[in-house]
Amino acid sequence: MSEISVAVADDIPLMRQALTTYVQQEPRFTLAGEAANGAEAIDLVRQVDPDVLLLDLQMPVMDGVTAAERIIAENPHTKILAITTFYSDDYVIPALKAGVHGYLLKDARPQEITDAILAVTRGQSVISQRAIETITASLAEPEQVATVDQDLWDSLTGTEKKVLKALYDGLSNRAIARELYLAESTVKSTISRIMQKMGVSSRLQIVIKAAKLSFPLDA
Repeated sequence: MSEISVAVADDIPLMRQALTTYVQQEPRFTLAGEAANGAEAIDLVRQVDPDVLLLDLQMPVMDGVTAAERIIAENPHTKILAITTFYSDDYVIPALKAGVHGYLLKDARPQEITDAILAVTRGQSVISQRAIETITASLAEPEQVATVDQDLWDSLTGTEKKVLKALYDGLSNRAIARELYLAESTVKSTISRIMQKMGVSSRLQIVIKAAKLSFPLDA
């Protein structure tokens, strides 16, 4: 596997240094460049075409959400992993609508960041548990709750429901396989079937739609 090129955009020098250090210490990654605001991030992506961009959301000149929208429109090859202090719906929802491929908090451990970078390059969506809780809390407001789509829920097999619950809890494929005593390949194929039945195209969309449809996942 060739090295994964990773760029970093954060207006706080200390945080930017920490993230670049994480990248440089991982032999599978190569540092593609740094930016201090959203506008610089757009220019950087145009110049170096990184595989992954670690992007802060609250920055001067241009915020991360606006930058993400423009980068995704111009360069869909680059996977954007938002890394931010904030997990309120004022940040989570706009970032996900902009199309970011992952959402982590800045207190994530280095290994979590490494795993997230690897996951988004494989086409997976990654989101912190607190961000998931923000999404589900927002969708659970009385005016937004949809009645359970019983037919769709009933169309899921027992294994599919267990895997869906594990996705809702924020578990990785490996963790799901370990918890449910399944092969990772089985977990992947099960997720694919769930996507097909739910009419979505990513793990993150599975979680969002399941919450919106009030699936009984807390039982």
